Amino acid sequence: MQYLTAAVGLVGSLCLLDLVLTLGVVRRLRDHTERLTALSGVSRPAASSDSLLPVGSVPDDFGVSTLDGSLVSRELLGAPALVAFFTPGCAPCRERVPEFVEYASGVPVGRDRTLAVVVGDDGDASDLASDLADAARVVLEQRGGPVSTAFAVRSFPTLYALDGAGAVAAAGHTVDQLPTPPRR
Repeated sequence: MQYLTAAVGLVGSLCLLDLVLTLGVVRRLRDHTERLTALSGVSRPAASSDSLLPVGSVPDDFGVSTLDGSLVSRELLGAPALVAFFTPGCAPCRERVPEFVEYASGVPVGRDRTLAVVVGDDGDASDLASDLADAARVVLEQRGGPVSTAFAVRSFPTLYALDGAGAVAAAGHTVDQLPTPPRR
């Protein structure tokens, strides 16, 4: 009987040790996931609107060339306007691109006042840019580029609707957070 009690105690101790080690591994994996996400440059959608420019604020000046070679700046974009930021390798971005294209096709500002910014390496971003090209003028830029900096983009996807004065009228990470376009 003593051997049975000792065996049960030993097995219980081993199970408890295994549980403690497993919890340590899970904690370590979470830490590594956060670090890898930060290093890879792929942002998760923000859980709150803290990463968005507040309604009423005016984005900083910027000047860039679109994929079709035209120049665009805050002044040349015009107002009202629609500006969206996506990055390759971001699963929510891939999900939101078709929604954005449909939304942008229904807003009265038109393609000339709709700007889609694809942030990432040219090779990775070309597929995403081609998906957006019918609905918006597309800019490719690296992380920390002029348009992303002007709009203080820290997470993807990020969408802005600008009012007639060029100020932020609405902002969000999904088209549901933007004003409903009027029916045509």
